[in-house]
Amino acid sequence: MEDVMKVQEVLLDGSKKRYLLLDEGGMPLVPVMKYLKYLDAAEKSSNTLKTYCYALKQFFDYFWEVKKDYKGLLNKLYMDD
Repeated sequence: MEDVMKVQEVLLDGSKKRYLLLDEGGMPLVPVMKYLKYLDAAEKSSNTLKTYCYALKQFFDYFWEVKKDYKGLLNKLYMDD
């Protein structure tokens, strides 16, 4: 399977590590960014943020590989509420 997404480590205030998931164009995936921000606000460790970011990378790489749009899945999840 081809890696399309990229995890980018970002340093805040010189020491706090945070992570972004970038798409094939180098732009952050907003749903992942929001989720990681939520985890950060819940005071999860940087290792937890990193692990979740890499797990989400695998998920989105799979969607790219099977040529599915993740937005359709997110819409379905929201509609089922």
